[in-house]
Amino acid sequence: RARRTAARAPKRPAAAPPADPSDGGRGARGTDDSRGGCPTVVAFASNVCFDAATFEIWGALLNGGTLVVTPREVLLSPVALAEHLATHKISVLFLTTSLFNRLAHESPAMFRGLRHLVFGGEAADATSVSLVLDYGKPHRLVNGYGPTETTTFAVCHQIERVTGSSVPIGRPIANTTAYILDPAQQPVPVGVTGELYIGGPGVALGYHGAPELTARRFIETTFGRLYRTGDLARWRADATIDYRGRADEQIKLRGFRIEPGEIEAALRQVPGVADCRVVCRAESAGTARLVAYFIPGIDGAPPEEQLRAAAANTLPAQMIPSAFISVPAFPLTPNGKLDHRALPAPAENPCAITTPAQTPLERDVAELWSEVLGRGGIGMHDDFFALGGHSLLAIQLLGRVREKFGVDLPVRRLFETPTVSGIAGFIATERAPDARAGALQSLVTIQAGDARKRPFFLVPGGWGGEVEFLVYGMLKRHLGVDIPIYGLRARGSDGAAAPHENVPEMVADYVAEIRTRQPRGPYLLAGECVGGVIAFEMARLLESQGERVALLALLDTGRPTRRALRSFVAAERREARKRLWQARVRQPLRDHLTKLSRLSAGEKFKYIWERASRSRSWTQPSESAADADGERKLATDYPKLLLGYKIGAYGGRVTLLIPEESHRRFGKQGWDKVATGGLDVHVLPGDHVTYIRDHAAATAARLREIIDRANLESL
Repeated sequence: RARRTAARAPKRPAAAPPADPSDGGRGARGTDDSRGGCPTVVAFASNVCFDAATFEIWGALLNGGTLVVTPREVLLSPVALAEHLATHKISVLFLTTSLFNRLAHESPAMFRGLRHLVFGGEAADATSVSLVLDYGKPHRLVNGYGPTETTTFAVCHQIERVTGSSVPIGRPIANTTAYILDPAQQPVPVGVTGELYIGGPGVALGYHGAPELTARRFIETTFGRLYRTGDLARWRADATIDYRGRADEQIKLRGFRIEPGEIEAALRQVPGVADCRVVCRAESAGTARLVAYFIPGIDGAPPEEQLRAAAANTLPAQMIPSAFISVPAFPLTPNGKLDHRALPAPAENPCAITTPAQTPLERDVAELWSEVLGRGGIGMHDDFFALGGHSLLAIQLLGRVREKFGVDLPVRRLFETPTVSGIAGFIATERAPDARAGALQSLVTIQAGDARKRPFFLVPGGWGGEVEFLVYGMLKRHLGVDIPIYGLRARGSDGAAAPHENVPEMVADYVAEIRTRQPRGPYLLAGECVGGVIAFEMARLLESQGERVALLALLDTGRPTRRALRSFVAAERREARKRLWQARVRQPLRDHLTKLSRLSAGEKFKYIWERASRSRSWTQPSESAADADGERKLATDYPKLLLGYKIGAYGGRVTLLIPEESHRRFGKQGWDKVATGGLDVHVLPGDHVTYIRDHAAATAARLREIIDRANLESL
């Protein structure tokens, strides 16, 4: 357990304020959470590459505490984080200042149950701190300051109240010294801004393999060996330290150190950019974002997409500007420096609308995005993160959605479908009338895969449980774990809702559901057996909506003529009767025989007499009878759906995967007559049953090859 230790102020000349023994900054050294029988539970919420992770991991494990992993999607959702903190009884939490500011504005009361809440990494926002003190004050709220070079924390301040417009970073912790020096490395008086230097055993020895940088930052002074932080600060009269920004152009944003010069150098390589400046603009609630201002060349300004792509190719995500603004010249101060105040705000640089929002709900969502992102002209297919959104703005958006629509939008859904149409689709589903409450959702997640890859949508053959057969028989085992795979299951297969009345109704529902997962094309579609007919119609509908289908794969699907449909309907009815007899008669009789085989002669006679006295007890439904009833209902309803269907032409290309036996009997199955965009035929080993059951690896390998080719051709 860490002992309670009073932090001491640095030794400095008489001009500096004396140390105050009543220091509230000893918060980082903490009280013993075992007081009152409360165990220490620390949230592991930092990235392992962030030095705050050392505070979380070793702070818990070296002091007998419990470390609880906090996933990123939980950390970014105020609702999920509040539940996480309460469920795991977390007592210690560290947040970057930006994240703290945003959560404080969305749900300040969530921190009330914490014993220690520490935040740091940037200048604190007084308004955010006041909200937490008023609505959700933890036992101890600490503003922690410390560059990585000083081993996590060097200066801390326990906050009891907010006075003025700033929050101090406090005083140096135990075994640490802090000096605020002028350019001649002499101490500055109280209230005068200078550069902050840190000393003590927590200071690193230097940078590995970088002696020149080490010599510039780790220096010998009259006060000993100190680390030169590059941060500006000043002493307050109460011996606490105020953070005043950077001495150089380095930016501290959301816990990252960013050199704007690196971003500017990358953007100057883009054709059409004559010169560039990157600044950090303050936003609401103590957050900020990077904005790139550039002077276009003689050929005009390059599009924002080109600038963003160029930055993404050479820079990490945290260094990509949120907005790119063209200016004729950079405004300057009388001293010849860049005048930040005269630079136009991002909202003054309207972007072109690609596809306007279509429905009232989409328009409401687009308006919400405009408020959060601070820009107009947002189209229904625009990407939230491509427009400058980031994790902190995502938190704000979740809160606005909850406030405006009464829907809790999962942060994972925003990352998966970051478009206006995708979010509007989710909201519409969540707000659907109670009449749909019992309906079975058609879209089934078979394999999450890599979220960066295009999903593969499959319509299985039959109408009920064959999704699982294809999943475990072929796709999940042989197709590859990286592809996101979704199955489409017929409505009513659980008996909770009426089946679709016709093919267009089914296809419209299926397309609406896949667009909640992937709002725009190109799409990858496949259908097995009769499911291929539905996939074919889905491709036709998407084509009519102006969307592109990169792949339409039909797995042993015959073109549905009226004669073929009648034959199929008859076969389905026979199969339904067979399954029903199996469930109601054959399986119950087998169960009786199994039980009789375990009984003595006298017990057998008694068992038979009791069953015989109840006329129908020998053939009572087994546990699978309810499933058989559902399948019988589908088998009697779907013939009407199929028999009323008339196939039309499709302008895209069709890929037919057909087993040898079917190819020998039926050739191209008639698809060349309706696939006006062309037909590719791939012959697989086996017949209609064995090409999946016995030749899963070969079938999956061919399908994977086709999917990869379709992805490449659609780029």
